[in-house]
Amino acid sequence: RRAPGTRSPRFLATMAVFSLGVSFVWVSYSAIILPVQVQAITPPERQGLVLGAVAGLSVLCGIVANILSGVFSDRSRSRWGRRRPLLLAGGLLALPAILPAALLPPSLASVFASYLGIQVATNLAAGAYQPLLADLVPGDQRGMAAGFIGLYTLLGAALGFGAVTLLVNAGQMALALLALGSVFLGGACVTAWTIRRDDRPLPIAGAATLGQALRDVARLRPGSQGFLWFTLAMLLVNTSVASFQYFGLYYLQTVLEVANPLTALQATGLLNLLVSMVAAITIGILSDRLNRRNLIAVASALAGLTVLSFPFAPAFAIFLVQAGAYALTTGAILGTGRALAAGLV
Repeated sequence: RRAPGTRSPRFLATMAVFSLGVSFVWVSYSAIILPVQVQAITPPERQGLVLGAVAGLSVLCGIVANILSGVFSDRSRSRWGRRRPLLLAGGLLALPAILPAALLPPSLASVFASYLGIQVATNLAAGAYQPLLADLVPGDQRGMAAGFIGLYTLLGAALGFGAVTLLVNAGQMALALLALGSVFLGGACVTAWTIRRDDRPLPIAGAATLGQALRDVARLRPGSQGFLWFTLAMLLVNTSVASFQYFGLYYLQTVLEVANPLTALQATGLLNLLVSMVAAITIGILSDRLNRRNLIAVASALAGLTVLSFPFAPAFAIFLVQAGAYALTTGAILGTGRALAAGLV
């Protein structure tokens, strides 16, 4: 029997399904679809610059949407709940956001519009989803909950890699994009249904206005320094991870010069995801009994050293070994980072 206030593994597992949907979109779109789209509409000498500009501007807008969504959901007075309205709004906006790239002729405008739209939509939902660990999960179960989130994050990435690569190789770019939006909406709906009985506005919540949201973001509260340093550290870690997602295809083409870079990227991604899934759920559960801060610090340092070794890989086989070691460390971060953040909040 469970102690009062604890959550069942089933609740924790289904609450985390949103992570599968958002990872399905973010990883496969960033690593496969966007580089292929840019490659099709841009001369070779400008591909890296255009890719960086499209991704950078879109992700920046997504970050703003994520932060504001979290603040607005904190202050929600909706009868539909505290987090669910924005969680579902982002899920519903994902499909129309993808339509320009799916239905219009390939162009920089349609590629940018869809990627910008999907970043805003998914981050709108993610901003409302991320506080659920602190809202609904007891402290001694947050490692397990974060492990499920890490597991689904990697599973979604694996499924996205496999499905999207097959569709893109078959010339079905529009179908690949529509699949991304559909899976994301499905994940948002499963999570919203799971939390329907527990997601309630705070009785003391004030009115949610844009000005108040911006003030909340900018106001530093006493005792918040540890959380601010942690978020800065996670910003640096995730910058490294995301950057390689975007430029992995070009790295395999120009540095390692593999014969089929898209297939090599798929193989590397699937290996990384399998190793990371095991690390995320195992170390996430263990972190309920260990020092999460030390785990993340050690894993981040080892991940950085592994990345520094990437340029010296003499062959693709050696690169796979390096990528597997990198996946072990990033999986550990995924399995513990959210739990530590929820505890600090």
